[in-house]
Amino acid sequence: MTRVGKMIATVAAGAVAVGGLVMVPSAQGAGSVRSSVSLAAPASGVYGSTIKLTGTVWRTGTTTKLPGATVYLQRSVRGQNRYGNLTSTRTTSTGTFAFSVTQVSAYDYRAYYPGSATYTRAYSPVRYPVTNRYLAIESMSTTDADLGKLRAIGKSVPSLPDGSMVYLQRYSTDTRAWTTVAGGKSTAGRATIDATRPGSNDTYRLVTGSYWPYGPGTSTARQFAHYVW
Repeated sequence: MTRVGKMIATVAAGAVAVGGLVMVPSAQGAGSVRSSVSLAAPASGVYGSTIKLTGTVWRTGTTTKLPGATVYLQRSVRGQNRYGNLTSTRTTSTGTFAFSVTQVSAYDYRAYYPGSATYTRAYSPVRYPVTNRYLAIESMSTTDADLGKLRAIGKSVPSLPDGSMVYLQRYSTDTRAWTTVAGGKSTAGRATIDATRPGSNDTYRLVTGSYWPYGPGTSTARQFAHYVW
């Protein structure tokens, strides 16, 4: 059977492929005892990093946990409310479960417990861990020692829209805060930032704002010795 034929057969069987997920009609548990499922997620994660989503399945209104229960992690493009099963696992002896996912775009997640002969099905609250853009300092150099000019070059993953601002910040040991030194516009995923600074040995980082569908980006801090004649 061809790939298209297989897809038609799948749809005919009641499942629809949407964005790489399998949209399967949810099977209801035959039980009548109410169940609940929770889901916790970090507020954000850097693009390409792995985050963990955790939860518990229990009998509603009690402290009784449900061990060995199958739980599905469901995902939808942010705000579209079209969920498909991404993966599944079973709860531990204490009724807990965990999923690991890679941050790649803007997705809503929820946990789904399909129920059993005893318990009803249940959905967790929706969680939206923001995917922050990966930002890194590729190089820093003194470009004019006489005038005290330095240059920082950074990259973003995924690439920022052309013209997006990236800022170079310096950490002040006096105020214990980051202050913006200069900014530059991103082109083809990279930004060149020129600044004039006195001779110093300081800690710098790059920052950028949110550009849908990704959250803000902050690079790892970098020490740089800037020599001025």
